[in-house]
Amino acid sequence: QSGHYSRAARDDGACCRNGALTPHTSTALVVVFITDVNDNKPVFDECQTYTPKVEEGAQSGTSVIKVKAKDLDKGHNGQVRYSIVQQPNQKGTKFSVDELTGEIRTNKVFDREGDDGRFVSVTVEATDRGSPPLEGVCSFKVEITDINDNPPLFDRQEYRENVKQDTQVGIHILRVSASDEDADNNGAIVYNLTAPYDPDHLAYFSINPDSGWISLQKAL
Repeated sequence: QSGHYSRAARDDGACCRNGALTPHTSTALVVVFITDVNDNKPVFDECQTYTPKVEEGAQSGTSVIKVKAKDLDKGHNGQVRYSIVQQPNQKGTKFSVDELTGEIRTNKVFDREGDDGRFVSVTVEATDRGSPPLEGVCSFKVEITDINDNPPLFDRQEYRENVKQDTQVGIHILRVSASDEDADNNGAIVYNLTAPYDPDHLAYFSINPDSGWISLQKAL
């Protein structure tokens, strides 16, 4: 930024012995350049609104979110570069960021049911090119969304129960139990019976699809 000013100089006109006054003037153009001071750090105005999600199992390099920081300084002092801040006690970085565009991508394949969990924290830093440089940071969490990648597992490999021939129809015989590490509907358990060797055996027993209770439905 610059300002243009005109300045004039004038003498008192005392030039001659006879006392005559002949003033002289001269003008010059003065240009003042105003240089910027690096007194504003980069700011992530929308940091509090960042709620990105990435699906577990998505390949490394998947785009997560594009962040943006603003710096009110001019020229180099206002030019921003982005970087990922290493998390404490974390080996390597789980995300990478384009230093110019602010686009964040995954650096690994996430497993929601493993060590990664449901949320992963990320901190991105914006640094200007002033001297000395100033920094601004933004921290937020990336939600790892669930896919149906885990089968239900029973708490036992085999269930055995003795049933007397005169057992009353409708009596609960035994209860089976299974769990699934997936979330929401992906982890919901529905029970049903099969009889791979003799389908006729299904006529004698029924199972509650929600509770896993097996009952006698036909006299033995």
